[in-house]
Amino acid sequence: MAKSCSIFDAPSFYFEGGVLTIKTGRDVAFTEDSSGNWTYQLGANSFTLTAAQVATIQTINLVNPNTHLDLSAALVNGENFAVIGAGALNISGVVFTEAFMATPFETSVNIGSLELAVATTVNGDTGSYFATLWDTLDDAYGALGVQGFNNALFGVGGYASNVVLATPVLGETTVGAAASAIVGGFINLGVAYVNYLVAGGDALDYFTAKASVAGRDQTVHDNILGNVTDDALLERQFIPPANIASTVPGDWETRDLYSGNPGLGAVLAATVAFDVAHGVERDYAFG
Repeated sequence: MAKSCSIFDAPSFYFEGGVLTIKTGRDVAFTEDSSGNWTYQLGANSFTLTAAQVATIQTINLVNPNTHLDLSAALVNGENFAVIGAGALNISGVVFTEAFMATPFETSVNIGSLELAVATTVNGDTGSYFATLWDTLDDAYGALGVQGFNNALFGVGGYASNVVLATPVLGETTVGAAASAIVGGFINLGVAYVNYLVAGGDALDYFTAKASVAGRDQTVHDNILGNVTDDALLERQFIPPANIASTVPGDWETRDLYSGNPGLGAVLAATVAFDVAHGVERDYAFG
């Protein structure tokens, strides 16, 4: 007979002190009902975390490397728990809206406060995870700019600023900490993306990141890589010039920064040639 039980009765599940530990080596998915309860279905039986318990989750620990946890976009959007361990996480149901003229690139989930220390995909795809993370950082960039602190992203003085923000950005309450989180996040993303490309990952040149009525058309691929070029890193003064080459894998810091603005066909051709020479397949047309 099918049973509906507490998560404490689920085999290989433990919940204590804000830590949900999952030891089972199988695919695990939670659904959320209108009351905010999470339910895990195992065969005919269902196991539930109450909304009150969900609110106290600080960490989900995927102990078994064969654990593949699926959480919907609704379950992770804006949440601040961490996912750690040897397993893997997929965030499903994320919707992408590409940039077009005055419409910005957006995703249906914000993962800025979600700490991920596991292999992560979005809609089953690693590239889509990078695009989602890029959008979170780009939104944070805009949130800092709306408060009048875009200049804090350039130069060491901005990173030391203790001015308190009216609205926290990426969970940070001061200008300097927010600027450091944004710039550092873009650099970490760029390094991870380069490693993904070198390992055979698909270039994110099928997503438009930045567009304008004046004709700008920059892909997520070019924006991410642009953040780890010599020009960008020197401008932001986040890494000492002598350390840039050791921070970015290979010679990817020497790749041209392509903004997608009109009249830069030669720069676009150079970036595509660089990518192809480094084993990256490109579908982006240029001429």
